[in-house]
Order: sequence, then C-alpha cells, then structure tokens
Amino acid sequence: MRTSLRPVAVLAVCAALVMVGCSNSPTSSNSDLGNTSNGYFTITEPGYTESIALNSAVSVAWTSLQATADSFVVISLYKGDVLIHTYPFTSNTGSDTVNIMSAYTGSGTDYRLRIAYYSDSTKYDMSQYFSLYSLFSGTFSITNPSAYAVWNADSSYTIQWTYTGTPGYYATISLYNNTDLVHTFTTIAEIVNGSIDAFFPANLVSGSAYRVMILSNQDNGIYSYSSYFTINGVTPDAYENDNSAASAKAITTDSVEQSRNLTVNDTDWVSFSADSATTYTIETFGATNTVLSLYGPDGVTLVTSDNNSGTGSNAMISWACPASGTYYFLVTGFNGVTGAYTVSVR
Repeated sequence: MRTSLRPVAVLAVCAALVMVGCSNSPTSSNSDLGNTSNGYFTITEPGYTESIALNSAVSVAWTSLQATADSFVVISLYKGDVLIHTYPFTSNTGSDTVNIMSAYTGSGTDYRLRIAYYSDSTKYDMSQYFSLYSLFSGTFSITNPSAYAVWNADSSYTIQWTYTGTPGYYATISLYNNTDLVHTFTTIAEIVNGSIDAFFPANLVSGSAYRVMILSNQDNGIYSYSSYFTINGVTPDAYENDNSAASAKAITTDSVEQSRNLTVNDTDWVSFSADSATTYTIETFGATNTVLSLYGPDGVTLVTSDNNSGTGSNAMISWACPASGTYYFLVTGFNGVTGAYTVSVR
C-alpha cells in the first residue's frame, strides 16, 4: 500500500573501477604528448621518454599553478584515458613516490599519471606518456576449449594452453561472456603445466559467446582469449538483458510480482515511475538471498540499500519519494549467490 508523507532525501555516491588490457602506442615524437594544461599542475616527472619497470617505485614531481592550492592531491594511474588505479591522497608538496604494481596493470605504452585536488577532482592535470616494461615476455595460446565446443554448466572440463617465451610463473584463468567477466576459476595456475581442470558453475546462462582468458600474474599485459564457444546452462529470464541502468526493464507499482533469475555474475536493473510525497515498498521474495539498491533518476546516485529487511533472506526498502520521476533499483545476489526470486513495488 502507498501513503503520503513529506519528502525525504538521502544521498550517497557510487564509484566503479575498470580494468583494461593493451592499447596502441603513441606514435608522435612530441615530448608533450599526453600532458594537459588545465592550469592546475605542471607535472615534470615521470617524463615522456621514461621506461619504467613494473613492480617498482616511481618518482612523481609537480608544480601547483594555483595561488590557493589544496593542501592535498590525489594521484591516479591511467592508460590513455582509462583509469587503472588511484593511490591514497598525499600532501601537495610537489613530489611523491608511487608503486606501479603488476596487480594493477601490465607492460605497454601510453601510460600517464593524473594529479587532482583532493577536494575537487575536476581540477587536474596529467603527465606526459611513459612506458612500462617487465622482465617477462611471450604469448599464450588457448587450445581447449576450441572453436565450436559445447560445454555444460555444473560440469568440469580441462582448459589447456601453450605459451612462448617467459610470460610468467602463474596465471589467472577466467571465463568471459563476450566482454563481461563471469567467473574466475583460479589465480594460481602454474603456467608450465599447460592445463587446469576447471568446474563451470551451475546457473551459468546459456549462450554461444563464451571464452576463456589466461592472464599472466607477473605481467597483466600478457594475456590471451580462447575462441568463442557455447555453454548449455539456464535459460535467461524474460527481462534480460538488464545489467545496467540504461537497459533496466520497467515494473509497475501495483503489487504485481515479476519472476526473475539471478545467474552467475548477474545483475538485474529495474525502473519504476514514482510520485512525490508518496511512500513505496520495494521487496523481493523467494529462497534466494538478495540485495536491493535504490538509485535516483540519474541511475548513478545511490539512495539506500538493504539486504535482509524482508521475509527470511529477502530484501525490502520502504522509501518516501522526494520528487516525481523515474527511479531505478538493482537486485544482486548476496555474496554472489544465484537463483530465482520475485520482486514487486507497491
């Protein structure tokens, strides 16, 4: 049921990090390539010509260009325009040392550092491009699964690979559905063995765009994908694909339940129309332990979340709408659990 209340506004912010692979090298010989001149910092180290070893400490030097500069700055590592890693804030003294670890990234070119004010991240400048190198080199080639293989969820299979050179000692073996990471089998595969026995979990959604990736733990710039292959698993529910706010499927606020299914690494985004000064109850039902997260009309601003306020292991949010509009909520499995559930808004 719905009741009229005074508007209540609760606001929080979510952020996400992205991991990327290799990109093209900068081709210009211009020593200023990569840096910016936004008027906040001049970054003199590292320089364009530098080649820096992975897993080493890097000296960073800069000059603040603002008379009333912040006392603290945040340094981040980028590959081109893509964020790789953000370091803890540090004093704005003009110099610092950061560690570039293979756990963050791999060898390659067009890396640069970004320095921003701690209190306002929109005020920043970036260093010139520099390169990263490692003591490891070589290639992987995954021979099993092969193209057109058909494997079953809830079953074990042998993943096999060959390699050239010295790509490292250990590797991470993961399963992707096209470009989406679905499952990590192991982070301690010994590269020289050339194979692992891997269990493909139940509740993988059926599809023909799966592929396995092998990634060197010593140099994340050395990796390879298998050919695409098919997995026979569970049938996706009627609301897929709904893995982002942009692809959210609508639900009406009339207590009618939608039947859904959380598969491996699945997220379900749902949109609904809400009226100001009205209280809504969003609730999940069933045996699957779910988490509800409510977002504002931008699909980014987190309003509130809940894990177990519903019946049993279900989630429930009671929320007073502060302004009319389209809102979003996200359903995930607690600690990655999968299974069927229903959800309603009333």
